[in-house]
Amino acid sequence: MGPRLTPAIRHLITLQRGLIADWQARELGMPRNTLMRARRTGWMQVSPHVFIDRDSELIVGQLRMAGVLECGPGAVLAGRSSLAEHGWRADDESHVEVVVPRGRRLRARGAPAWLRMHH
Repeated sequence: MGPRLTPAIRHLITLQRGLIADWQARELGMPRNTLMRARRTGWMQVSPHVFIDRDSELIVGQLRMAGVLECGPGAVLAGRSSLAEHGWRADDESHVEVVVPRGRRLRARGAPAWLRMHH
């Protein structure tokens, strides 16, 4: 059994393909240590700041969502990742391109190898 989820958190996870970022959980009243403990009950940490509510391999759409969530509020898909999300055929889906708002530091330490961040 996983952590107790409020209706707001459950709804957010559903909208985000099973994913939630630690910063989102904190805004909704769930501390990060609850997410860390959830890993013992079937959740998986997919990047330094993003968790999925099941222990399974991520599909491409979930990987793109995880990339945006990892980069924080205001981040959006960019380039080929954005085109692929909207149905265009992608030749290479081995990484996710994300644009981060100017003024926000790009998270380099601990960032997953599959994530490409730009201003």
